[in-house]
Amino acid sequence: MGNALAREDNSEQSSRTEKGESGEKGESGARGETGLRGDKGAKGDIGPSGKKGETGPRGEQGEMGPTGESGAMGDPGVDGDRGPRGEKGETGARGPRGEKGETGARGERGADGAHAKKGQKGQDGVRGEPGPSGPKGTSKDPQLTVAFSAKMSREVAVLYSNLSGNPPQSLAFDSVITNTRHSYDPEEGHFTCVEEGAYFFSFHVLPRLAMPPLRVKLVKNESPMLVVSSSSSLSESSASSSLSTPLSGSTVLMLKKGDQVWLRAMPSSNGLHVDEFTDCCFTGYRL
Repeated sequence: MGNALAREDNSEQSSRTEKGESGEKGESGARGETGLRGDKGAKGDIGPSGKKGETGPRGEQGEMGPTGESGAMGDPGVDGDRGPRGEKGETGARGPRGEKGETGARGERGADGAHAKKGQKGQDGVRGEPGPSGPKGTSKDPQLTVAFSAKMSREVAVLYSNLSGNPPQSLAFDSVITNTRHSYDPEEGHFTCVEEGAYFFSFHVLPRLAMPPLRVKLVKNESPMLVVSSSSSLSESSASSSLSTPLSGSTVLMLKKGDQVWLRAMPSSNGLHVDEFTDCCFTGYRL
């Protein structure tokens, strides 16, 4: 056995020493079985970016998605500039008539109306027959003394029953008692001096109410000479009642020819009153 091995070694050595010519390529052997999968190799480097492709055609519009929930309210925006005024629109058609409402509660009594204006002078009446001659006077002067006295009729007193809301106004005593030298005008209530001298004046009026106060001024050429108020003559007991107290005043004035004197009532919710027991009168004469 050892010899045999020795021979085989010798033949191998001789075959290694002497190489023969290559033989023809043999036929491919049968495919061997798939070997076991090797371990994953390391990640390679990123390759260069490719060229941008062409834009593809626009796709069809998709279906509308469901409505999302309302978002939170944003902060108020800055006020914008005021826009131009629009043109006036056409008048709309008249609406139907509404149903009649219920009758409201009765309102409080309103304030007295404004002072009425004095009416125009009526036509002169028919001249009466001359009266019998009077007895001869005893005056030393060839002319009568300048004097007048007049009272207020009820018709005129009604015009002065409420002086609220009116400017100061002259008081007209329309019913003449005495008027020598025709120095007193019953329509305006003015006395005009026709002879220079000292004159005595007095007046007597009745306020319509005890309160509020009624003020009357004796005026000479727009200047107040005497002011009398009904509040100064009222006691606490009379002021709380509905009864009024007469208001009187008197003074002496030096007048020149052409000077005018009259009574003026100041604005008040009070007014004048005349009844069968009391008159309002204005008197004046030269001393």
